[in-house]
Amino acid sequence: MVRIKTVTIGLLLGISLLFGVNTNVAAKKHIMAQARRKVVLFDLGYTLVNPEPSMISAIKTLGLGNLISCILCDFTIFAFRSSIKDHMHRFMMETLDKIPSPTAKKDSTTLLGPDGKRLPSIYRDYMLGTITYQQALDQIKQHANKHPEWFGSDAKKQLFLGMIKVAYDPEIYTHGLQLNPVCTHLLQYCARQGCLCIVISNWAREWVPEFKQKFCMSITPYVKEWVFSCDGHGAKPCASIFEHCYNLVRKKHPEYATADWYFFDDQDEHRKSAKKVFRPLFEANEKNQQIHCSHPQNAESFARKHHLICDHVTRFMLNTTIDQAEQQAYEHELERRRLNHSQNVCV
Repeated sequence: MVRIKTVTIGLLLGISLLFGVNTNVAAKKHIMAQARRKVVLFDLGYTLVNPEPSMISAIKTLGLGNLISCILCDFTIFAFRSSIKDHMHRFMMETLDKIPSPTAKKDSTTLLGPDGKRLPSIYRDYMLGTITYQQALDQIKQHANKHPEWFGSDAKKQLFLGMIKVAYDPEIYTHGLQLNPVCTHLLQYCARQGCLCIVISNWAREWVPEFKQKFCMSITPYVKEWVFSCDGHGAKPCASIFEHCYNLVRKKHPEYATADWYFFDDQDEHRKSAKKVFRPLFEANEKNQQIHCSHPQNAESFARKHHLICDHVTRFMLNTTIDQAEQQAYEHELERRRLNHSQNVCV
């Protein structure tokens, strides 16, 4: 009887000890996984922010009279609201394709729009930083005045120029940007956990200060490095911008030399290019690193899978609307600029 009790106690102690060892090993593995350094890349448009100009602001820029006149002239096209935006965008891009860029530099870089189609050369050069907004606008106006046959009516020409302002003007474009809560919260959580957060985006030079000012509380403080197409390092999906990003981390943040990389971008072509560029770079430096990519729509499940967020971060928390104080501050800043501009004009 005593022998049976002794064996039983010994067996229980052995099981407890084995369970304790396994638990300890699992805990250490979890801590090591959490402690492993990470580099997290975020696109801007349709990832951290969505271009969603308000209907009132858009109509004010386009001109209500111009819009009504165009609708009445071609009612079959504008019969349904869902088709108006698509038709207007298609018309704008087709017209821009006819207008050469004013830059003397011939750049063969191909940039893609959100729909995956090639951007017109004048729009591309604006994103590459080789021309300013005013240069682009002057060139567009000049050709619009030369070719009235492109429009058929003055109302349609004015509507086109209004669309250009919505697409090009730094203030108007930035004003229409709205936060994507999931990716913005993810950026904040990653930064707080010690990840190296980098924005890598095809972005016009004049949009950069406007963007940083508008999102001075929700995004700007959490980004360690900014890599933009307008800075002369190329543009996604070209390899040069990813290579620059890799070299930037190696030189300025050597403590992340062996980190795994994660990339959030809405365009499939950009994600494919990132994998194609980064993998050989990791292998060439004999680092046991990987590059993982995700569409923003899958950001939550992707982040959980790769331990970018902790278990206590719920779906509700990620979807919670971010404080709009900075948005109000930006509204006040734009109003202050308008007042200063009107006073200077009067003087």
